[in-house]
Amino acid sequence: MDGRASDAGTPVRAADALYRSGRQSDALHQFHRTKQHLSDELGVIPGRPLLRLYEDILAHDSSLESAESVLRRTESGIAR
Repeated sequence: MDGRASDAGTPVRAADALYRSGRQSDALHQFHRTKQHLSDELGVIPGRPLLRLYEDILAHDSSLESAESVLRRTESGIAR
């Protein structure tokens, strides 16, 4: 992550890919690394798409089985 706002969807896609490949722990770790980076380096908090993905990973939400639903999450990424 290099801090570009245009790449806000990348952490969502990375966490989704990890989760969908059976690596829930790594997906959650990706979320925490991203959250820390956004806070420390950019002074922002994760946007709703990343927060929702985190919640869905914890809940093993069935919507994560659809790549289309995850791609919709990347439309907005971070919030000030």
